[in-house]
Amino acid sequence: MLKTKYCAALLLMALAGCGSRAVVVPVAGTCPVPPAPPAWVMQAPSNSLQQLDDLFSISAPGSLLIKQP
Repeated sequence: MLKTKYCAALLLMALAGCGSRAVVVPVAGTCPVPPAPPAWVMQAPSNSLQQLDDLFSISAPGSLLIKQP
């Protein structure tokens, strides 16, 4: 008998909680202006392949001697 009353009370509270609507107050907010992008983003992309070619370039045509067996 006590379980039935307890379940009925819980059911009534659950239905009352689901049925009531919360008051929604509209907030008139403005979005903040995003900061400027960092300087490295504004630079032109680097050509890594060209940098590697410059780094590992042959200094003189005759400096590379490949001996074939």
